[in-house]
Amino acid sequence: MREHPSEIVKNATMALLFHKQAEAEQIYIQNKFYYRAVRMHIDAYRWDKALKLARDFKIDLIIPVGLRKKYLERIKKEETNR
Repeated sequence: MREHPSEIVKNATMALLFHKQAEAEQIYIQNKFYYRAVRMHIDAYRWDKALKLARDFKIDLIIPVGLRKKYLERIKKEETNR
């Protein structure tokens, strides 16, 4: 039997609070919460990891790429990764 989604999110959030990003990512991925895993990395400014997960799990690449573009515009920087 699968855990209730709120339990999954709670467990991943607790892992993040204890600085266990890999564990939180694994919780999301094991339970097919791929978008949350990508978003977790975006929120921590781990753009490369977010993009890799989006590619691996066929999540729309517009999400990490678009959010990075907005972030770079906000801090007035140019893209360095091509």
